[in-house]
Amino acid sequence: MELIIGRESQKNRLRISVNNQDFFLGDIGSVPQSVSRQHCKLVIKEKGNYVITTIKNVTYVNGTEIESKHISDNDRVELGNDRYYLNIAAILKMISSASPATYPIQHLQKVWNEFHDTKLQIQIKEKKSAAIRSVTSVFSMSAICCGFIPGIAEYTSLRILLYSVGFLLGVYFFVVTYRSSSTLPKFLDDLDKKFHEDYVCPNPDCHHFMGYQQYDDLKKMSGCPYCKSKYTNVSGSVKPIY
Repeated sequence: MELIIGRESQKNRLRISVNNQDFFLGDIGSVPQSVSRQHCKLVIKEKGNYVITTIKNVTYVNGTEIESKHISDNDRVELGNDRYYLNIAAILKMISSASPATYPIQHLQKVWNEFHDTKLQIQIKEKKSAAIRSVTSVFSMSAICCGFIPGIAEYTSLRILLYSVGFLLGVYFFVVTYRSSSTLPKFLDDLDKKFHEDYVCPNPDCHHFMGYQQYDDLKKMSGCPYCKSKYTNVSGSVKPIY
């Protein structure tokens, strides 16, 4: 990240420009005229590892004038002949609080796929069970039809067999359906509760449920509509602004 640091022209506050956005630090008139409007550039590689480069005027690091230098949190940076102290920690804190953090959402793809696939398998299983249960009526109808077919109507044992098979299948499917009528709703309720717990905004301070929108639709969102955090489809940990 690259910061352009200098003095605000009208109110003489410290101005920090980053990604075409300006931030202001300090009270009005707190920055002396010896600090240029675009005084120096600060490149943040990671916390405690920076490169500061003078753009205009003079910059001091630990009392020594520099043009460009690697610095750390322990170094003292001063701007201009009045030696205005540049509080890098305060700058980073202000930018970090003003800029929304970025969170990866790739892990939500697995959450969505597991939820969607499980519900789909349940629906398929229910459809198959309904198709199999229809066999019961086939045996019953076959027994009835046998009573009207010449040459077969006198085979009472066949009709009894067909009725018996249909009756036994009916009892079997009744028992299966009765059992699933109590277990399936609870399973679906637990599945939905887990989905509500897992399919949430990755910001730990938000964790708002993202709804039943598909993951492909979630990828199209730039960020959370509730906490305004930014999303990235790249896996990994959240990186702070410094």
